[in-house]
Amino acid sequence: MEPIGTSASLLTLIDVALRTFKHIKSLVNGYQNAPAEVKDLGHRLDGLDSNLRLLRYVQVTLSNDEGALHLDRTAFEVLQRSLMATSVVFLEIRTFLTRITRRDGRTARLKWALYDAKKVKAWEDRLQLHGDILQRTLLLLHNRYMSNFEAEFKAFKQELLNLQAHPPNSQPSKGAGRFSWARSVFGSDWALPYIVRVNGSVCCSEDSTHLRSYGISVRLHALFCLKVFSMETRFKLVSLFGVEVSAIATGVVLKNVVPEDSLIMRACQTGNTFVVWNLLNEGKASVNDVTPDNFSPFSYAIASGSVELLKQLVWRGADPRKSFGRFQTSPLDWAFAHRQLSVVRYLLENRVDVHHISARGWTAAFSLFGEEPEHQAPCEEFLEVISAASFSDFDAQDGDGWTAMHRAAAFGNASQIKSLISRGASPKIQTRNLMWAPIFCAVQFNNMSTFKELTRYQPNFLTATDVRKWTLLHLAVESKSLDIMRFLIDLGADPRAYSSPTHFSIPDDLEDMSLLPEDIARVHGTHIFSNYLDALVAKGHDVQAVDDEQDNSLDLFWPALEHAVEME
Repeated sequence: MEPIGTSASLLTLIDVALRTFKHIKSLVNGYQNAPAEVKDLGHRLDGLDSNLRLLRYVQVTLSNDEGALHLDRTAFEVLQRSLMATSVVFLEIRTFLTRITRRDGRTARLKWALYDAKKVKAWEDRLQLHGDILQRTLLLLHNRYMSNFEAEFKAFKQELLNLQAHPPNSQPSKGAGRFSWARSVFGSDWALPYIVRVNGSVCCSEDSTHLRSYGISVRLHALFCLKVFSMETRFKLVSLFGVEVSAIATGVVLKNVVPEDSLIMRACQTGNTFVVWNLLNEGKASVNDVTPDNFSPFSYAIASGSVELLKQLVWRGADPRKSFGRFQTSPLDWAFAHRQLSVVRYLLENRVDVHHISARGWTAAFSLFGEEPEHQAPCEEFLEVISAASFSDFDAQDGDGWTAMHRAAAFGNASQIKSLISRGASPKIQTRNLMWAPIFCAVQFNNMSTFKELTRYQPNFLTATDVRKWTLLHLAVESKSLDIMRFLIDLGADPRAYSSPTHFSIPDDLEDMSLLPEDIARVHGTHIFSNYLDALVAKGHDVQAVDDEQDNSLDLFWPALEHAVEME
């Protein structure tokens, strides 16, 4: 069946109808003491509005051929005529309601009884007819795409198998770590309404021997029956024609999709072994159940810290080495993220992969550092345990070039920086875009504790610059890290250091300009500017604030510099 191109015509008709409905709804809601017939008409309009919105969503999202719906010409013409008639009825109703809501008194009630009530009832009948046509159209689309689902899934599976046989070309990462690239599959959340949603990821990493490994995690959510086809595999390209496939989580599995607050997930989250045991025994849940974001009972049990529950789930068939979530997060990553040391030891006993790299480009070490309160606790024991398991890649970089040290600098504390450095992590690796060493992340996130610790390992930090030639003082002003800004000025940071003129990652007002820190302070308002001026004065700089008559803003006047210029 050839699809009918309907982007312009159908969307225009639907949008006109929806705009008119919005006006009608406001009139109905504002109609004081409305007759029962008007209220019934409002309910009928609500149902029709839902159908129109759903059809519009299908039209926009379910686009296989530049906006084409899989309708034959007859079905399309019926739908088009129905939409045009619906718009006409909506306009008649809007005009009518606009008129009657302004009338009151006995004459209005008499006219309603003799004439208007019958008109409203006739409109309700016509809307019923239009609603039936829309519902039949949606059902037709639903049935046709359901019948195509199996064929689409087989083709998709074959595409993934081809990817295994012919992995995409990629250049090795230039960073110190092993992560090369990652991409989502058909977008992070590609949806066919009421039929299937596809999400997942494919990532590539490279070990110290330059062997590339690929991880594939794809899920096809069959929304009409709350099932998900899950395909997960990892393989290594050992030669030009040789592929070594991991035995972990290889194949296609049909799983149940359950809500995040389902009984099994809540019980695992709280470590309630008794409830979990009963649910599994009674067949009300499975260890293979997943949430819409691909989290399993095992992942919730890891977060709870209950090793007893994890053992129970493994005994019932859960794989302790299997990744989960949208980014192929490993169980070890998750245990590190939730700071569950006993769980980490249990997982290592079950031979989990300590070198696993997620689709974010993260090793387990990345997950130790974050913004949650538990992430502020010492991390030495975790680093000791994973190091004992032969992990040493603390300088691995993610897709943005961040290392575990960058995350610790942004979100951690001085003791965590010391722990990483004692394990061989470098404080000097730079990110990919802005070329930030970890100390720049400390400034960006106003982390004075890690900033002071990192200055011990970067003696030239006062003159260090990123790809824009921004110094740490530029960045401290831009990120409004006032404590670090004062500290830098007090240590002797140069307030007269100019950046390179660029538009890359620069505030709109300052693009393609060579900037001083004071230029950045000015665009951030009086509070930042006055704090910057106070810090300069406290350090002993001869500087004054003056009014710029051209743009009615404050500027800095350096008398000593002006005098030097005049002398020249």
